[in-house]
Amino acid sequence: MNLDDLDRLRSLDSTHIGSALDALPDEVGAAWGLAARQPLPDAWRAARHVLLAGVGNGALAAEFAAGLAAQECPVPLA
Repeated sequence: MNLDDLDRLRSLDSTHIGSALDALPDEVGAAWGLAARQPLPDAWRAARHVLLAGVGNGALAAEFAAGLAAQECPVPLA
């Protein structure tokens, strides 16, 4: 299989995962901007850990978010 043949790959992608992956950077950027505009109570400054939880795709999204935020987060992420 020629992995550079995008038309062939698209024809095999019945669930359109390629389109979802193409859109992911824009979606993450939009979500980051939305989250950055949300007001947080002062109590968040006392947090010692961050727990991200999910089931199925939500769990995958939590793992992805933890990976993105790990270097920026001053407390441990789990």
